[in-house]
Amino acid sequence: MSAAPELSIVIPCFNEAENVRNIVVAVTAAAGACTVSHEIILIDNDSTDGTRDIMRDLCAADPRVRALCLQWLMFQMGGIGPMMGQANVFFRYFPEKIPAAIARYQGEGRRLFGVLDTQLAKGEFLAGDYSIADIANWCWVRTHSWSGIETSGLPHLERWLATIAARPAVQLGIQVPEPTAKRTGTDAK
Repeated sequence: MSAAPELSIVIPCFNEAENVRNIVVAVTAAAGACTVSHEIILIDNDSTDGTRDIMRDLCAADPRVRALCLQWLMFQMGGIGPMMGQANVFFRYFPEKIPAAIARYQGEGRRLFGVLDTQLAKGEFLAGDYSIADIANWCWVRTHSWSGIETSGLPHLERWLATIAARPAVQLGIQVPEPTAKRTGTDAK
């Protein structure tokens, strides 16, 4: 029997000096259950041991802007990702079509797109400069047609989608792994 996979969850938090520290909680999944280890490791942003804090690189250092970035990152994790995931399940993968479930998740996805559109009316990106919040949300929103969710009538969201898609690093990133047609020599459907 192989060992259960372990996943580390990074939870950003502030200490008294408002310097960000991350609590890493090791989670072990086994037989459908999760257990949390008792060991909590603090990763110091000023660490010299080689650990990296992605939030340091992809979110503003200013605590107020960083909080906004985290807000929109959590919006993706608690809204966009789960709702689009469910839209995909019922629209694409579930063995029987359940119109009420499809409408529910596509409708909620569209509503959440409207929330993003309202925020994006205030600026080019979700939290000031391009950040992990944009990356995380864009990765889901860009697949809107696969989920059966339209973006028409959401001009700020459509602008944001195009702006991020035009970034050279994004162009490279969406080619990993290679599109199905390149791997199989067939047209991807």
